[in-house]
Amino acid sequence: MGKSTRLEPDVARQLVAECNRLLDRLDIYYNDAAQLANLSGFGDIPNAQALQAGFARKATEGEASVRERIKQFHDQVEQIRDNFEAGGEAFLAAEESNRAALRAAGDQR
Repeated sequence: MGKSTRLEPDVARQLVAECNRLLDRLDIYYNDAAQLANLSGFGDIPNAQALQAGFARKATEGEASVRERIKQFHDQVEQIRDNFEAGGEAFLAAEESNRAALRAAGDQR
């Protein structure tokens, strides 16, 4: 049989509240990261412009972008929060799933 855990209702509520605070901050970070596409200050020579464009792409485009990583983290925190809302019974299983997803995301780099 698999392991399960149970959280006291007050502890689960506190953890849900903390997850919600983190989700709010991640929403801000996600929106702020869009500004990274508008980098400047690299200079006018072609190599500097290419470097600037590369950093802008890395920040906002593709599966490995800053914005995508923030979104992935947001999704994981939502899943954790939802498990805490359910009283924590599924927390251990979700925690392992989240660890595997974060490992897989890190391996994509």
